[in-house]
Amino acid sequence: MLEGIPDQLSSLARANKIVSRVRSRRVTVDLPNDQIAEDDLGRQVLALVARAQASGIDPDQAVRAAVRDLEAQVRVGEASRNRQSAG
Repeated sequence: MLEGIPDQLSSLARANKIVSRVRSRRVTVDLPNDQIAEDDLGRQVLALVARAQASGIDPDQAVRAAVRDLEAQVRVGEASRNRQSAG
């Protein structure tokens, strides 16, 4: 399911692509489904970036690490689904 998603994408673009595939292919991964307004999202992302910078954290690296964790969860979800369909 993750094949074809370029590693060169920005961390947010890669996260968006993976989440989109998780939802469209109904892989069992725990993701929030709460709705949010676009302007609220922008302000919250900027606030998180500012908090990360104030804490000495590289926000892009933090998102990339979270995306790697999501990818691992997707692989587990895919494997589980494959075992269920084979059984």
